[in-house]
Amino acid sequence: MARGHPDYGQAEPQSVIHSIADMGELAVRNGFLATYHRTGKVMWIDDFDNDDFHWSVSLTGSGTTTKDTGFSHLGAASLRINNSTVSGDKVTLVKEFPLYTTKKIGLLLLFAAPSPTVLDVVIELILRDGTNSFQYQLISEIQETDVNVLDDVAGETKVLDYLYSSNSSHLFNTTKLILDVENNKYDKVFINETEVDLSAFTPVTASNSNPPQISIALLIKGRTGVADITYLDGFVFTIDEP
Repeated sequence: MARGHPDYGQAEPQSVIHSIADMGELAVRNGFLATYHRTGKVMWIDDFDNDDFHWSVSLTGSGTTTKDTGFSHLGAASLRINNSTVSGDKVTLVKEFPLYTTKKIGLLLLFAAPSPTVLDVVIELILRDGTNSFQYQLISEIQETDVNVLDDVAGETKVLDYLYSSNSSHLFNTTKLILDVENNKYDKVFINETEVDLSAFTPVTASNSNPPQISIALLIKGRTGVADITYLDGFVFTIDEP
């Protein structure tokens, strides 16, 4: 409502005050992809729209990465991962950061895996604190409909049986992995409509005297004999998750 002037002073400058009950509404209006799960402080975001690529790429096999302006969930483009037909083909994207926090970290990824369907989509975080390294992995086995974590004791362990939507080339799946790095364990994962408690699992731990650092990797594994295609169209790195 207008304040500071009588009703008849319509031509005078006036101040307008309006509150937003849910600050997340502002994120929705701006089209921010983290509205799927609005927690934590955003440290870095990539919508894969820019011509300047922000990841280091490692190829095992002869796969490729290309910007795709004809297929996106947000903005003008997505990143298309083209796996080759070679056995063991894998495309790895890596982004490194200083060790911002030793509390809870969030990793959010949007991906589409239209038919033919890729083998695995892996979200990995390796944290080094100057003494040890802690390796966290969430492995989404699209073909097997399994979601696994990499545990320090049990190795790769199934935590969910999940059928990803892959029959629609325009449907993007959303995954948010939350890690309790303060206590050296996983916390939880959100996969589309499903939430899974991961607090019983711990990362693979090893001695490592390298300087403190966080390394985040997205690994896309293709099937032997099939030229799989995957689209990435949003990644968010958050800290101080509740």
